[in-house]
Amino acid sequence: MDSSPYISFIVSIYNVAAFLEDCVQSLCAIQNRNIEILLVNDGSTDESLTICRKFAERDSRVRILSQENRGLPASRNKGLKHAKGKWVCFVDGDDCLIRDFESRIISQMDDNVDVNCFGYQRMTDGAEPESIEGKNIYLTGGDLKEAWLRILNKDISRGSDRFPDTVLFEATWSKFIQKEKLQQQKIYFDENVSWGEDLLFNFKLMQRIGSMKVIDSTGYYYRVNALSMTQKYDPRAADRFRLLVRAMGGEVQKADSAEAAKQYQVFVLKQLLQSVQRDMLNPQNTRPYCRRRADYRMLRHGGEVTRALKSFPYRFVRPVYKLAIGVAATGNFGLLCFFYRIKQWKEGGG
Repeated sequence: MDSSPYISFIVSIYNVAAFLEDCVQSLCAIQNRNIEILLVNDGSTDESLTICRKFAERDSRVRILSQENRGLPASRNKGLKHAKGKWVCFVDGDDCLIRDFESRIISQMDDNVDVNCFGYQRMTDGAEPESIEGKNIYLTGGDLKEAWLRILNKDISRGSDRFPDTVLFEATWSKFIQKEKLQQQKIYFDENVSWGEDLLFNFKLMQRIGSMKVIDSTGYYYRVNALSMTQKYDPRAADRFRLLVRAMGGEVQKADSAEAAKQYQVFVLKQLLQSVQRDMLNPQNTRPYCRRRADYRMLRHGGEVTRALKSFPYRFVRPVYKLAIGVAATGNFGLLCFFYRIKQWKEGGG
């Protein structure tokens, strides 16, 4: 009799003590004993490890894996290496699962597909949003190809019933992935890419699977945490951008798809805008204006950006991106600053 767990939940943890108890408690609330909860402590310096130990003492399904701080991709790879389950599911340490996760999501899993994907909602200021119940969708063939193209540019199928907004295909969390498939295809996280690692991982994954079930129902609560990597000021954003687009460019070349090459241009310029917002345009950046302008121009005139701008497919992006990319293309940092001030003013209802 196979004693391996059915699901391995892999929780990446780095200094999230303020939210970790909610996260692990939501996993331990699952009644099924045939799961394991791997808490990967990535060198936390706060009380995260103490919280992990408390749950490990209470629940035999909890295992703690510790390492020196090496970043999110490395902690997820460590979890994958030690996972014993048929399915793996990644969870971020500052997020949590819905209260009735077992009946709403696990009970609907299909063992005959490579990936089961489920819905998410944002959680702000500790308030849990209302759960959404949708329909089940199966993706194969052309639909799967469209799913991995969406990772480069999700605007290509905006509003499609096949790709509901409640399901974030490009995220690594909110998915059950057959561990055997990952092993067979040698899919793991690139530890050199510390921003956009989910996009890179999923782009590789989606091309190598044959089927996916989409459970369009809320199962995962994504916490909008101002201290997370995706929200805070990042003085290394430009370097992270370069590593991401080069790694993704390599995967697009391997895909040997003209459509993927076209959407990669969108990917590069959208990531450029995010990088600039997180660094040069961020209010916490105290460097002189002339230094930030020089940093922007160096990024703008980099090889990947220059090539993407040569034949950028504007029809594949929403109007706000068309305008933002058009402004970015000029290389005029002052104009870009002005554009984002107007955008923030309008979004704030001014």
